[in-house]
Amino acid sequence: MSYRGLTLGVVIPAYQVEALIGKTISTLPACIDWVCVVNDGSTDATVRNVLSAVESASFEFHLLHHHQNIYS
Repeated sequence: MSYRGLTLGVVIPAYQVEALIGKTISTLPACIDWVCVVNDGSTDATVRNVLSAVESASFEFHLLHHHQNIYS
């Protein structure tokens, strides 16, 4: 899907957001073509919840990992 002929993508930084990341992903508008979640060294269930939230997603999905927290 595209919006006015444009490809739309979203980058979501994620650090220790297990309680919020699923809702964040599941409420993205339908016009989004791709999503990249950057896990910034989370040690909680952030990654598991991301993977669960994108199981039935209609957009292209990428997950990047920092092995340790870089930006907090």
